[in-house]
Amino acid sequence: MNKILPLAGVVALALAVWLILMGGQKVGNLPADGWQQYEGAAFTVSIPSGYNVNEAYGHTISPDVAARGVAFTVAASMATGTNLGSDTRISVETIPTLSACNATAYLDGINHAYTVVEDGKTYSVASSTSAGAGNFYEEIVYVRTDNAGPCPAVRYVLHNTVLANYPAGSVVEFDREALIEEFDKIRLSLETK
Repeated sequence: MNKILPLAGVVALALAVWLILMGGQKVGNLPADGWQQYEGAAFTVSIPSGYNVNEAYGHTISPDVAARGVAFTVAASMATGTNLGSDTRISVETIPTLSACNATAYLDGINHAYTVVEDGKTYSVASSTSAGAGNFYEEIVYVRTDNAGPCPAVRYVLHNTVLANYPAGSVVEFDREALIEEFDKIRLSLETK
């Protein structure tokens, strides 16, 4: 009996330390305070408050191939005062006729294609960049290789403008690393039904 009481104290202390280390993190699919659960017909995903949802999203990959899904455009506050385009978004989409789960099927003009393992899940990844008239676009597509059926993809679309085109001090460069980190949290929260 005397050994049980100290063990309970150690367990309670370990739980308290764990809760402190978790900070604002929530248990479950919500990565942090201020995030909300989006539930679609085929998936659920956690998104930060303020993101705009477009449930009629479509992405044309080529004249013969289009993906359909849901897009989540960044909150206006993320772009305000920076060179980040207000159309920057992350989407969850599928190509209904796709039989092999490969990110290259979702992207035209690929610069890089590779495989990555994150959180115990294997992803096919493809990326591309383009520029024109003072605008830069970057797309990164992740597809879980272990999915069956329509192979849902998560697409990051980053749009920014040339900082030098603005009057000095009127805007600051957006934080690409923080944006990618936020998009990664959204992607890793994705659960298909």
